[in-house]
Amino acid sequence: MISYILYFSLLAHTLDAALITWKNKNAEAKYAYDNRKKSSKWYSRNMGILGTVLLIFLVIHFKDFWYQYKFGTLPVDHLGNKNLYVIVVTAFASWWYVAIYVVSMLALGYHLLHGFKSAARTLGLYHPGYVAFVGVFGKIYSYTIAVGFSIIPIYVHLSQFGI
Repeated sequence: MISYILYFSLLAHTLDAALITWKNKNAEAKYAYDNRKKSSKWYSRNMGILGTVLLIFLVIHFKDFWYQYKFGTLPVDHLGNKNLYVIVVTAFASWWYVAIYVVSMLALGYHLLHGFKSAARTLGLYHPGYVAFVGVFGKIYSYTIAVGFSIIPIYVHLSQFGI
């Protein structure tokens, strides 16, 4: 059940982002002078690119892991359970697959960083008294998730070479 909530949330987030982008592009008020490079971070201005990278990654990830687990023919372990280790080791044997995974996790880190700051503003937590804490906590959270998920494919790939 929880996986269906996750899938629905991903779809809703994607549709919401597309709707916001469409509304912004079609807004009647246009700025005569636009200098966003000074007032916003690169990742905030390029959420569409980061989101697209993540969407492509999710399609690849679901195809190679989730779909294989649910519908593929996998070897089973001594208890009769599907052996997911085989999928992971096979996928991360290719350096290019590991590179795609790590680049995608970098995009995820920036996406989360922007999302964390935006959520804090929306919830009213981006207040002068909390702004430093929100910024530091958001960076720690975003970097931890990105680095943590990047370590897995790198470790599996390198362990195949006895490193």
